[in-house]
Amino acid sequence: AQGSSFLPGPRGAEAHVSSDSDPGLECRFHLSRRSLYVGRRRRCPAPLPGALRRGSRRGRGGVCPLGGAVGRGAAAGAGSAPRERRAGAELLSGPPALGERVTFLHWYWRPVNLPVIAPELPEVLLEVGVCLFLFDFEYFLWHLLHHKVPWLYKTFHKVHHKHVSTFALTTQYSSVWELLSLGFFAAINPVLLGCHPLTEMIFFLVNIWLSVEDHSGYDLPWSTHRLVPFGLYGGAPHHDLHHLKFKSNYAPYFTHWDKLFGTFTESHSN
Repeated sequence: AQGSSFLPGPRGAEAHVSSDSDPGLECRFHLSRRSLYVGRRRRCPAPLPGALRRGSRRGRGGVCPLGGAVGRGAAAGAGSAPRERRAGAELLSGPPALGERVTFLHWYWRPVNLPVIAPELPEVLLEVGVCLFLFDFEYFLWHLLHHKVPWLYKTFHKVHHKHVSTFALTTQYSSVWELLSLGFFAAINPVLLGCHPLTEMIFFLVNIWLSVEDHSGYDLPWSTHRLVPFGLYGGAPHHDLHHLKFKSNYAPYFTHWDKLFGTFTESHSN
């Protein structure tokens, strides 16, 4: 806008726009998170870490994550801020996490442009089902290979088996290589199949839900493996047995691949 100044934030992560007509008004846009903050400046209760203070103009203090300014007179350790504010400051000053970087690159290279016409429900169900079957096959081969080759298991997959008894958070407790590999499988399948962008988003949500459910450790009456007939879907008992015995049930969702390759072990209620 006219009469505004644009200043790059620390490490290029933030951009600040301040109006000359209203010095108290500040607009802050965080590039890596695509989040926008508009508010009035107020004094920060505690100085930020040195990395953020040094990132300001000529080292004259830093920018408060709450919208205020830290001047030159702010002494280190002066005042005490709540833990959430200190954590937010460290988050702004530190490098973005791996997941944030990958997500930002994905948004940059493949921005989501939803068409005006949404896909029909049968088309959505068919494409989501095919994506799940394809992901299940890719993960089965990757999983089997990383169990059969000792070096691959010790280097990349062993960290995921730290917990013999699974719970929801163990879904993402994996090495960087494993997270990137499975994320690549999930992202590339809708592209190869030419799925509608809305179908792609639905597939991501369903895939995340099923992955968390697989590691939840619960055999609930409404679980997916109880809704799919003929034992075609393994679910939490199927994958929980894999974490317990290590040498069977390599497919994440369905049971047909383990049955075909002779690696299937049936789970029992006890």
